Amino acid sequence: MDELIKEYATVLAEEENLLDRLTEKQKLLRKAITEKDWESLTGYINEVNLISDSFQKFDIRRDEIQNELKTDELKPHFERLSRLRTKLLKCKVENQVIS
Repeated sequence: MDELIKEYATVLAEEENLLDRLTEKQKLLRKAITEKDWESLTGYINEVNLISDSFQKFDIRRDEIQNELKTDELKPHFERLSRLRTKLLKCKVENQVIS
């Protein structure tokens, strides 16, 4: 069970890292749109899609692990999970702005 808890912490860290990277790429994407930099735009779209795909894979694994762990085992990670949800919400809002 300790290995599963360690994997959970690793997955959360990866997701947080991916969301940070996604936020940066979204800013660059929006800038490329406003500046009509069409060459850069395609590259940023591809990078955003790759990051999003990676995030989705980690998110599926996080859900799987959460279903196997007890609430008491998850409690130490609640703060990080809360930050993760906040960052995810910001990314979703930015996607709406870009759209």
